[in-house]
Amino acid sequence: MNTQIVYVIVSSSDDIYLEQLWGSVYSLRHFHPEARVLVLADSSTTKRIKTDDTLLDLYNMITELVEVAVPDDFCGVVRSRDIKTRVRNLIDGDYLYIDTDTIISGPLDGIDRLEVKNLAMVPDLHRPSVEDHISNIQRVKMHYGMEITDLKTTYFNAGVTFVRDNPLTREFYAKWHENWLSTVKKGFFIDQSGLFYTDNAFGHIIEKLPDIYNCMGVYSAFYWADARVIHYLDAGELLPFRMLKSIPAKIREAHGITEEVKELLLNPKRHLSVHTCFCSYYDLRVLNGDFFQFCMRTKWIRWCITKYDEWMKKRRVRKLNKF
Repeated sequence: MNTQIVYVIVSSSDDIYLEQLWGSVYSLRHFHPEARVLVLADSSTTKRIKTDDTLLDLYNMITELVEVAVPDDFCGVVRSRDIKTRVRNLIDGDYLYIDTDTIISGPLDGIDRLEVKNLAMVPDLHRPSVEDHISNIQRVKMHYGMEITDLKTTYFNAGVTFVRDNPLTREFYAKWHENWLSTVKKGFFIDQSGLFYTDNAFGHIIEKLPDIYNCMGVYSAFYWADARVIHYLDAGELLPFRMLKSIPAKIREAHGITEEVKELLLNPKRHLSVHTCFCSYYDLRVLNGDFFQFCMRTKWIRWCITKYDEWMKKRRVRKLNKF
């Protein structure tokens, strides 16, 4: 593989972000031991990777560890996104950026053959229409005063990004970082709002990356068989990915890759919960809709739904026994 792989990491002893990185890089090395892997980190994380003996195996899998200066008053999450929105102007050459909460589940050398002019990403949650991201677009309007008139505009996920090295992409990243900083001052740290706003300002230069390179959680069943990057996300206690989400904690506990973790990382598609079921796009629209979410957030309504469900189950059992 000729395209360099880039990760961004800001971590402390109180989180499991380094263990997420460890799992992702380990799975990457299984398919591409020859790949050039750059890890960009703040000073404290860089020092920890270099000096902590328990992280030696991780350090040895990294081609180059790049220390990046970030503002001292930024918290960890903001430091990470500060680096992420500057990556293009911190290194040279084309690259594939990958979030740490990922598992590489197939060869990535197809990236070398992509005909991308500037940069490419996968639509967020594999939904290309802006109509499926109204709440996110509302944030863009709130922070930037932007009116969305083109409903074909795509809301992209920045978790996996292929980026060319040219003046336009460097200018794009400089503006993205500037736009993101403007929301940080308002106490809003998510980077994708600034990304969407910047892409619109640049005339929609982000191209579509094949979905298999960023399979996002329960929304990616259609691409699961051919997935190259599984992005298991911060998905709470969603059943399908409970085993995969346990990987960082298992690595932390063992200070390394155990046989159990190795099996999870190298065969992630086999390790969905046995209770996983398919859910269509239309089902998800109902589950993610305002009415259902209102019901789930309102305690007494949720209690009523739960009790009614329990009553119906008992009623069906009584009818069965009577029969």
